[in-house]
Amino acid sequence: MTENFYVNLENPVELRRKLLEASKNVVLALQKFERFKIERTKKLGDYERLRINIKEINELIGRLKKELPAIKLPKREEPRRIIVKAAQKSKPIVMVSRASAADKLERELSEIESKLKALQ
Repeated sequence: MTENFYVNLENPVELRRKLLEASKNVVLALQKFERFKIERTKKLGDYERLRINIKEINELIGRLKKELPAIKLPKREEPRRIIVKAAQKSKPIVMVSRASAADKLERELSEIESKLKALQ
């Protein structure tokens, strides 16, 4: 034998509306979580493809290094250092100038021109 108990609710329409809104928020949160899981699996797949591509690139670089002839590179020339003393500062300022290819060609051109003038 079951006894039924009834409880009087104050403002039952408002309570039902709040319960439905809470249910709606829970469903929306679950939908967001499902989208998050899908994005996470896509991201993991992208990372895996990236790892495979990097591995393949490294293997190809290794094969390329084996195929290329071994050569000895000339040593790089040291950059010239120019020390400029500032009038107001007590510490000297060190400027490093690297001779670019264009500067080298320009110097060689001027040397050739000076030799030509000397021959004339």
